[in-house]
Amino acid sequence: MGPGDQSETGATRAPSRQLSVRGVVIILCTTFILGLSLSALVSTLGDRMPGKGRSGSVALNVPPPKPQDEKSSLEAFKMVDLQLFNDCLHLRAAAQHMFKMDYEKALEELSLVSDAYRRRDQSWYSLEVECLLSTKQIDKVIILANGYVAEHPNQYAGYMWRAQAFEQEKNYPAAIKDFKKALDVFQEEKPNMASRLHTSAGFARSVIDAIDSILHKHLGTSLERNSDYKAAAEEYQKALLILSDKTLSPTINVPIEPASTAQRSISSVNKALEGHPREASLYAERADLYKTVGKFDLSIKDYDQASKLTPASRFHLQYERAGAYWGLKDYKNTCRDLRKVFHEDPLYEQPQERQRKYAFLIMPAIYMSKSEALSRFDEAISKQPNVAINYYYRGVIELAFNDFDLSGKDLAHFLDMHAQNDDLGAKAHIYLALCRVLDGRHAESEIILKKIGNEYAHCPWWHALAAYLNGSADEAGIMDAAGQSKARIAQCQYVIGQKFRSDGKKRIAEQHFQKGVSDGAPVVDEFYLCQMALLPELEEKSEHHF
Repeated sequence: MGPGDQSETGATRAPSRQLSVRGVVIILCTTFILGLSLSALVSTLGDRMPGKGRSGSVALNVPPPKPQDEKSSLEAFKMVDLQLFNDCLHLRAAAQHMFKMDYEKALEELSLVSDAYRRRDQSWYSLEVECLLSTKQIDKVIILANGYVAEHPNQYAGYMWRAQAFEQEKNYPAAIKDFKKALDVFQEEKPNMASRLHTSAGFARSVIDAIDSILHKHLGTSLERNSDYKAAAEEYQKALLILSDKTLSPTINVPIEPASTAQRSISSVNKALEGHPREASLYAERADLYKTVGKFDLSIKDYDQASKLTPASRFHLQYERAGAYWGLKDYKNTCRDLRKVFHEDPLYEQPQERQRKYAFLIMPAIYMSKSEALSRFDEAISKQPNVAINYYYRGVIELAFNDFDLSGKDLAHFLDMHAQNDDLGAKAHIYLALCRVLDGRHAESEIILKKIGNEYAHCPWWHALAAYLNGSADEAGIMDAAGQSKARIAQCQYVIGQKFRSDGKKRIAEQHFQKGVSDGAPVVDEFYLCQMALLPELEEKSEHHF
């Protein structure tokens, strides 16, 4: 219960005595009038009470914050390079605007990226180039790319951007030249690229493979548009083999086997088809066999029949059929079949698909501040393992990046070392409770919240947030307790958002995180925690097909 709550256990009874009729009437009238007055008062106050609206809700008697609390209460994030952090958030916002095809707003966000960040990382260039290409500002792309190539001749990106601009201008020979140069330079960059991405080895590999595949695919489209179908088909196959992670085998330039080696198998499939004339897998098997012995016309007919019987398998069948067209030296149809195997036909790629890929490729840069921030705390803890506050700092940053288990361990370690029942201890308990519930450990979260209720009543604001999390106060109550304090608004919106997130209501959670940013102030950690909570999950972005 809140500090100002009282519980009545009973009323003191007056001695029994006989009353006159007049006395009884006076008492009844007085009681009736008093009852009406109290009812009106309770109704009026009830509408204004922060705790109203939920069964068992308590009143939150929270005093206003002290003036010094409103100036700056940054703790963990004061240890972070906030300029780098904000640059990464501008990149995220630009990517979001690109998804909505709002290129002007995306370019506005990109213009806010600091010069220091522009010098250290090329990710912002990728988004700006995509916005300029999407708005047909080809001249600006060529100028930007020329400047980048002059400054970074050993990086693939400038050649790729210029090639894309030439491709839009239908200057295919120039595009082909630059795509080939980009691929040559990229192969030299690949060995050192993973270390620059500041992410897991698996995700770094997926990003590198995606870039490699995109370059081959774009080169293929320029070659095809330039009517060099044979070379285009070779590039398409390279792109597909990179992305398939060895699940595909080459389908073109495959040597033909002697007919005798496959004839017995063909005869066996023919016999099976007599009893199962609508079995798609048999037609596909025979098509493969015909292709290996050079009977390409028969192979194509069987691939067509298998595709009719199982439309869901058409992409794999088109890939294999491309090899049969290659055998007939029909390179135009080879290109067509290979193109259609991609998730999105690269010759007719939609802007949204292209933007999605580029946003995916810059995601590691958005998360770059994580490794830099944590490395500071790792170093501080290794030098001074008995300094409790460093565990708290690291725990908050881990929470910001959704590492709930690691965050919980660091926060628990901090609380074991932090003997004072002060505001910082209460706040750490709130964070630890959030880590536990977001990690699916609800029973542990309830124990932590109960401890706050029992031991931190003298920290009324954090006590109130705990009351909200355990269900004894509602959203309106906690918002009313925050009042006009922008610091508290950021704090309560973060806590409310994470509660909705733990309930699986991500969209509502995002609305609260957005309010924490728009209505709060950057003087508390929760303002930045709200921004981080709005970032898309890195792993979700790693599953796109190219």
